[in-house]
Amino acid sequence: MDEHDVKDDAAIHGKSGSINENNNKDGTEQKEEKTGSKGKKEPRDKEKHMPFTEHLEELRKRLFKCIGSIVGLGLISYIFSEKLLDFLTKPKPNPDVPLQILKPTGGFLIHIKVAFFAGIVFSIPVLIYQFWQFVAPGLFTKERKYIFPIILFSVICFVTGALFAYFIVIPLGLKFLLGFETESMIANWTIDEYISFITMLMIVFGVVFELPMVALFLGKIGIINHKIMSKYRRYALFGALVFGAVLTPPDFITQLALAIPLWILYEVSIVLVRIFGKKPSENDI
Repeated sequence: MDEHDVKDDAAIHGKSGSINENNNKDGTEQKEEKTGSKGKKEPRDKEKHMPFTEHLEELRKRLFKCIGSIVGLGLISYIFSEKLLDFLTKPKPNPDVPLQILKPTGGFLIHIKVAFFAGIVFSIPVLIYQFWQFVAPGLFTKERKYIFPIILFSVICFVTGALFAYFIVIPLGLKFLLGFETESMIANWTIDEYISFITMLMIVFGVVFELPMVALFLGKIGIINHKIMSKYRRYALFGALVFGAVLTPPDFITQLALAIPLWILYEVSIVLVRIFGKKPSENDI
């Protein structure tokens, strides 16, 4: 083989090697680009990487806004506390029997209590919004898009639960308790105990009626699914009875009045998660 053939052969091998190198480079780049496009996780908000102390500071700010909303709306509600008090005393079974004030400062304090309760109720949209704003930085972008619809329906669920307690549960519970009155034992309720009874039930039922929205959000992001909820249905029924016993006054009617709606709400939550939630895989429980 002469020198000319050796040069030509080297040129051919060099060219093919260059082509192979370019092909390998292009293939590697395409593979890296493909891997990068598929393997890249959706970034969370930058606040995810905040130190623990900054999370505490963020929590402090959110709590301060919640307290400010309750206090501000409570002060405004105090102007209308007399009308609010009339509204809360309407479910009383015997309207002709007045509620008693046993302390010199009782009348003033009951107006404060009613205004504070109204401040909490009217601040529900603010409280729910601040809660989700605190949680939002730890969620993906596709998860954060559900926040505002959830806030809207959470407010609706709370109001529905509070009205359900006011129009159905409270009248039934008061009539049941009044049934223990005898000739030698007359029911003379104090205004303080009565308002505490009414407001506690309305808040409890408002919170309990949030169950479908919480379940729907957890199902939408894939934390739970309808199979898991169906599997633990018996435990949910037991939990509803326990909640009814703990969160309501010690009478059978109001306990069932909370346990039964809670059980129904759990069943409704299963249906919502099944329809709108993330579809479970075959390996899910």
